[in-house]
Amino acid sequence: MDAAMTRVNSSMNTVKGILFNKKFLIILVVTAIFIGVAFWVYTTYVAPSIDPQYVPNREFTDETSNSADLYMFSVDWCPYSKKAKPVWKKLTEKYDGQEVNGIALSVKEIDGDKQAMELENFESKYLDGKKIDGYPSIYMVKDDKVVEYEAKPKLDTLTEFIQSVL
Repeated sequence: MDAAMTRVNSSMNTVKGILFNKKFLIILVVTAIFIGVAFWVYTTYVAPSIDPQYVPNREFTDETSNSADLYMFSVDWCPYSKKAKPVWKKLTEKYDGQEVNGIALSVKEIDGDKQAMELENFESKYLDGKKIDGYPSIYMVKDDKVVEYEAKPKLDTLTEFIQSVL
């Protein structure tokens, strides 16, 4: 019985010696921290990416809207704007509210003099502060991307522009 007690006491002393050894305790604490951090990283970053609905950065998703806006900025006193208005009216009748290549198109006309606030809002939101200084000016806006139409406003070229952008 004494031999058994001696072995138990010896084992207890060995366990106490290991637990109170500073080097062992430091290794134990560092290992516990490492395992905790690894678990946190897994649950925060790895596990959600396994989910098929997970999108790592929603700013750059492939999701696009199903709508676009075509703007014409004009003024009453401009002879070029006056020539473009009948073409714009035909284009509006043909495309406003219609779906082109799966995209719903909204056709809008803004008078640069009478609707100055809308003009300024468009310039600040889509043109990075640049000013529209020539009339008529035509822009297509889809998913916050702006494409300027840079030709004489004719129905066939505007139709081609719409088809190519959308």
